[in-house]
Amino acid sequence: MGAADGSLAPEPMRVIDAHVHLWDPGRLRYSWLDGTELDRLIDASTLRAASGTVTDFVVVQADCADTQGLAEVEWLVEQSGELPGLRGIVAFAPLERGAEVRDYLDALRAIPSVVGVRRLIQDERPGFAVADRFLDGVAALADFELTFDVCVRSGQLGEVIELVSRTPDVQFVLDHVGKPRIGADPSRWRLQIAELAARRNIVCKLSGLMTEIVSGPTGVEAVEPFLSYALAEFGPDRCLFGSDWPVMTAAATYSEWLDVVIRLVPGEDERRAVMAGTAERVYELSASATGGS
Repeated sequence: MGAADGSLAPEPMRVIDAHVHLWDPGRLRYSWLDGTELDRLIDASTLRAASGTVTDFVVVQADCADTQGLAEVEWLVEQSGELPGLRGIVAFAPLERGAEVRDYLDALRAIPSVVGVRRLIQDERPGFAVADRFLDGVAALADFELTFDVCVRSGQLGEVIELVSRTPDVQFVLDHVGKPRIGADPSRWRLQIAELAARRNIVCKLSGLMTEIVSGPTGVEAVEPFLSYALAEFGPDRCLFGSDWPVMTAAATYSEWLDVVIRLVPGEDERRAVMAGTAERVYELSASATGGS
């Protein structure tokens, strides 16, 4: 449809939210939800109601009980029937099993919508991410053409640098810009982000920062310097948009986060990369399909 003056109306911006979560505490066990406002069903219909014009998503595992990782994927595949824009699933895998994890990865690879793996590191003991068995498990991902979403707190970024360096054939995705403590001294975080960005097998999700504010201003202006720095270091072709919905709703609305990321990315080509293109390339979304087999 043309604009009122007869010219062609601009095409709406294509957006893939590369980091959302869905869960059903009535079906699976999520101990970290106990006593929180989010301890309730968060399903496809809840996401559709919150996300407005954004219709395409990568759903990331939500840290249910380790023994239920495959059951979580099964439930997410069911949800894809209610969410046509579910473009991919980043599933749990017990990578600390080392080479023994290959049978588990075989099971994941048989599900067309699984595009990557996440094994949370953020609450693990020092050294976990660089232990030999964990490194062997991560290295196996390359043989299955699965990415690794690495979710850590900023104090663990040194281990991430070593992990990424020692498994160069694996494609990494850094969640939540490495979780800097916003309001604290960012110097060490900045140095380590620059060091990670120098490694070509990792990209960065512009996601999840609103819940990392520890002091000072609490609005979106507090996170803007961190987003801008990561964008400058990695470049738009290695950054991708993610909301961390619904966790981020503790600090902002979906539309507020979407708006701040769009505003901070300069230029139309750069926005196309950050808001959709990088996610499609890294997760190979065009070649994936929702549903299971």
